[in-house]
Amino acid sequence: SDGGGIVNRGTMTIQGESVISNNEASADGGGIDNDGGDSLTIIDSTISGNVAGQGGGGVYNDEGRTLTISGSTISGKIIDGTVEISAQRGGGIFNEGAVTITGSTIRDHAVVQYGGGLFNTRGTVTVTSSTCITVTSITAAVIVHFWAAPSSGSVIEGASARAMRCG
Repeated sequence: SDGGGIVNRGTMTIQGESVISNNEASADGGGIDNDGGDSLTIIDSTISGNVAGQGGGGVYNDEGRTLTISGSTISGKIIDGTVEISAQRGGGIFNEGAVTITGSTIRDHAVVQYGGGLFNTRGTVTVTSSTCITVTSITAAVIVHFWAAPSSGSVIEGASARAMRCG
């Protein structure tokens, strides 16, 4: 099933230091699944320790949907000092729609395939003044998978993968 913590099928705003943590989905969106909803906005909140069997350990944003993240942290699960696998693809965020990330941190995610921090396919991504720290792809390819390069003022640091592609 999708959306271990929340499934959004409308318009939703999560704000005010909200915490969505330690949820699991067998398919997409360990923390939140924005699938069927028009838009999801996350402001000054924390999405942490969530796991998805397929895409989007923290958040899954489906095709045609809008995800806006501001002043928030999307972090993975750490057990005994080890970053655990968050998803197959898109440990922090799996995007097929439109995502805008401003002043936020994506950290401590490991994935089996692609996009330790963020995996983008068929969607658009705008990242401004944000940080991606300690994200790992276990078997191949990328840390942040963009069809377009990330926006200015953003940092990807401490990332580990066999190959890295931004752009």
